[in-house]
Amino acid sequence: MLKSGGVLAVWTYGQFEIEPKIYEVILSELLNPIDAYWASGNRQVLNGYRDLALPFEEIRNVPAFVLKLEWDLGQLLAYMRTWSAVKRFFAELGADPVEKLEKTLEPIWGAPDTIRVIQMPLFVKASRKPA
Repeated sequence: MLKSGGVLAVWTYGQFEIEPKIYEVILSELLNPIDAYWASGNRQVLNGYRDLALPFEEIRNVPAFVLKLEWDLGQLLAYMRTWSAVKRFFAELGADPVEKLEKTLEPIWGAPDTIRVIQMPLFVKASRKPA
């Protein structure tokens, strides 16, 4: 229930960004193999809700936000293991795609406790209910 003049806002985070040499490995070893396992709702998230229609007049020029994280290798891999596409991949093929990625990524990452900066753009869409 939204009162007259109230704002409906939805947000999601986008694909994370990390050092290019690490991202290239993640892309080839994980993102490409699991791409077919994303549900349609995940596709809306991945495209920043660009195609999501809100029920009221859209509020334009919403500020841009970026989530900045400092993670070690274990934290990044644990995050990836929460993805529904990873779980679907595992359920259908019986193989953990993150495990394969980990083996390829370890020599590039360096010591597992090395901290790397990960950034995720936050996408916000908002609309205001007429008064």
